[in-house]
Amino acid sequence: MLHLLLGIGDSQVVRTQDSLKNIFSFFILMLMILPSTAMAEDSILQQPHWSLEVKGGRFAPVLENWSQFYDKRSMPEYAATLAYKLLRQVEVGVGAGSIRGKGHSYAPLHGISVGNVTYELYPVNAFVLVRGILREDQWLV
Repeated sequence: MLHLLLGIGDSQVVRTQDSLKNIFSFFILMLMILPSTAMAEDSILQQPHWSLEVKGGRFAPVLENWSQFYDKRSMPEYAATLAYKLLRQVEVGVGAGSIRGKGHSYAPLHGISVGNVTYELYPVNAFVLVRGILREDQWLV
């Protein structure tokens, strides 16, 4: 039917069909190679440089009589850090936190409790972090 529309002989139809098969095969081959090329490009993409860390825990002061005034031996601590990775092994950043404990004040001369006390700390720090990354597939850093 194709050769009737084109007005060509049987030998040309076979060559045209072979050419179409070659073009179609080439197109399919290119579609199959394209995903592997795209995956090969993924390794070249840069890793994210920024990191955000949110932390929480307990802070226990090294004072013998702490629990005498603050009812508990420790208090909650919350912090956040923001860092930028200069290299895969080196990171610089800043962090800020909050520590708060409530208790009661004590008048030692009178031997009585005289009011409520709130102990607050807001630690701020700057840091440089160096990681021991030698290979990409290592398990421990």
